[in-house]
Amino acid sequence: MNVKKSTKILIGVAVLMSLGPLLVVGPAIGGKGNKPNLDSDDSRESSSREHEHEDSDKDTVWQVVEDVSEVKTGDMVGIQAGNGKWLSRAYDTEGTRVELAEKIWQVRIKNKNWSFKSWAGTYLGLNRETKMVAQARTISSEVKWNLATDPSATSKPRVTIKGVGRDGAGKYAGLSNKGKADLSCKYESISHPTTTFTLYKAVQCNTPTSCWDNFIAKKAKLYAIPDVSDHLGTTLPLFGSPKPFNKSSDSYNEATVIFKRTLEGWGRLADPVKPLFFMESADDIGQSMVKDKELPMLNEFEHHKEYKTQPTYRGLFAKAFKGVNEVLGGTTPEMAVYSNSDILYTSNLATSLAESMKFAKKKYGEAPRVMVVGQRVNVVMPETVNFGTTVDDLDRTLKKLAEKGQTYQTNAEDYFAVSRELYNWEKLPDFIIGGVAFDNWFVGKANRDKGDIITVDATDTVLAVHQNHGQGRKDSHLQPKSQYNRNLAVKHGSWSKGRVVDTQYATMSVPWGETVVVERRRLLF
Repeated sequence: MNVKKSTKILIGVAVLMSLGPLLVVGPAIGGKGNKPNLDSDDSRESSSREHEHEDSDKDTVWQVVEDVSEVKTGDMVGIQAGNGKWLSRAYDTEGTRVELAEKIWQVRIKNKNWSFKSWAGTYLGLNRETKMVAQARTISSEVKWNLATDPSATSKPRVTIKGVGRDGAGKYAGLSNKGKADLSCKYESISHPTTTFTLYKAVQCNTPTSCWDNFIAKKAKLYAIPDVSDHLGTTLPLFGSPKPFNKSSDSYNEATVIFKRTLEGWGRLADPVKPLFFMESADDIGQSMVKDKELPMLNEFEHHKEYKTQPTYRGLFAKAFKGVNEVLGGTTPEMAVYSNSDILYTSNLATSLAESMKFAKKKYGEAPRVMVVGQRVNVVMPETVNFGTTVDDLDRTLKKLAEKGQTYQTNAEDYFAVSRELYNWEKLPDFIIGGVAFDNWFVGKANRDKGDIITVDATDTVLAVHQNHGQGRKDSHLQPKSQYNRNLAVKHGSWSKGRVVDTQYATMSVPWGETVVVERRRLLF
């Protein structure tokens, strides 16, 4: 190995300033005899006069990597994109500031495949749209990369990053066309500065403990776990409307098994979550199953004027907010959750929604307009599932099942958690329950509407387990009500920006207390 190359260190104010305003190298970051303070805010602006007063013998923050062979498993590194911004797993909800610890990644190299782990326990990877994100918590092909030194670089050393999994396999990662805050893995060839990066080793820390623990401890002191009832009240309806059960249907047996699991799972969730089922009066089988579990249901709600046996989404939402007190009790709901009736949830559903409402109230005041959605995890369920006797047992069971599942595509939303003030529910178009297109239209409308609406992707913190089923899986796509919904969506603005990943914000798990925060969807700072 070239010793000169391996020991080359960025020094001098001019060089440090060239790394961008997010570097902080003042006394707080360490000098002789000082412990490195890696939890300080390194994004504040500093004038040249302030730099003149810093200790001239301070340590530097980064050591440039001139060849990728210098890096080994366990090293703590920083990655700078071609536009000078740093890849960061940011905590800051407004997406304007990052701290040094948030820019540091731990490297793992196995069979020439690299992975980068953040302070939050998430890995740098790809989503289904080949955008670079930091959301996955386990190592798979989607979070593996091939790195190589770029010999054609004429200025500071550059590396290229190639994807291994999904549609990014064999393609170069780089700045999106806008070149602002997005990175994609879609490029076929090297292009400066779009697809080249500078890799650095962290100088003042070399383990997760020394790089991240101060930052995490400081945030833990500042962050208060929200009281769920303060932001959701005493009643959070979790409601669904299963299609009537038909004994002559080929899928009858499977459908009843799935619904019974849903009844048990939803019924296990603690306050303020209150399950509610909108059941057709003629569906004796379905009503009997709900009664057996002693769960609340309603039979009176809006049906479509043309498709008379079909309920409407607007009718169910309106009823969930204004007509459920007689069956659920408690306060008038501030938020309600519509869910497909084959989805199971862990107990962190309420915590994530409370955190989203807390954030929205801080930003816009009381009675905010909020929508929370997320991706589901498809799971092949065993014939018998034991949910135990407590909500903790339910959580453990679902998490274990989800480990073998697969996160589904971003344009299929199976639940919508919405605040009461989001819309005038009676005036929404009369989309039909069970028909396609509503989910993307609904999410797209919230994303497109101007004003004070906050849309949140809760995939990272809300585990939504979809019970896979066989027959009839795509039947709804062929039914007349689906075509009706498609036409209605086109008439009322189409479904652009209607994917989970189009939301403004996203929740994330954090190392302190399994709580969640709301962050702007962004990777580069």
